[in-house]
Amino acid sequence: MARELLIILFAGVMIGSCIAQEQINYLERLLRQERFEELRELLDSVQGHHPSVEFMRGLVQEDAQLAVSHFRQVIQHPDSPYADDAQFRIAQYYYARGDYSQAKNQYSRLAKLYPNSNLFDDSVFLYGQCLLADGEIDSARIVFESFIQKFPKSTYANQAVMDLESSFFQETDSGPAQTNGPEIYSIQVGAFSEVRNAQHFARQLRKVNLPVEIFARTREGERLYVVWVGKFKTRESAERYARRWDSKFSDGYHIVRVNHN
Repeated sequence: MARELLIILFAGVMIGSCIAQEQINYLERLLRQERFEELRELLDSVQGHHPSVEFMRGLVQEDAQLAVSHFRQVIQHPDSPYADDAQFRIAQYYYARGDYSQAKNQYSRLAKLYPNSNLFDDSVFLYGQCLLADGEIDSARIVFESFIQKFPKSTYANQAVMDLESSFFQETDSGPAQTNGPEIYSIQVGAFSEVRNAQHFARQLRKVNLPVEIFARTREGERLYVVWVGKFKTRESAERYARRWDSKFSDGYHIVRVNHN
């Protein structure tokens, strides 16, 4: 009853399509406290399109594509305190989808528009990861070498060093194996009968910025939710990527050939 009353009172402070600052402050407090269920309920009662509210709507939206639509509204207001974060999440969306070309553009946009953002170094590193995933080995090498020099204290600095020492950069003379057909490979890292378990596992992987997707599959009459990491043009590139991250895959992994776009 108390929560229902709060929702009624919360909606009652609306004036037209304006959102009171008191509302925004309260919503932000819920966000900081990670009280996402309460945040979702109250957002349903709020009208208007304040950039802070749109950002929070994107955060609680389970449909990734719909979440991006909210984040796009936020970046229309570059002075918003959430604009850089919204831009970063748009880039992550494309990265998770395996659209590394679009992800590169979005990470680059963040670095250009928000040079003082605390997500700046993350974006530079992930820009390099996109180059790597797209097979642009020489360009990725340049980005990682520059990254190590400019951001030696970044949480990604060690990873950038490991990337430069990895087999990706040891095999540039022969180049990656090529296929004539439209084959796409992914790394399957889990299969769950409950979607919430798949979502929980995916969230853990996204915390280290792995490009994760969940798909529903039916196997021998059983509904399963599989967790896939990345999209790769060759089985070899998928295998190399998997070997670098296999410590994060609690149940191991195997390479699958897929045809999703």
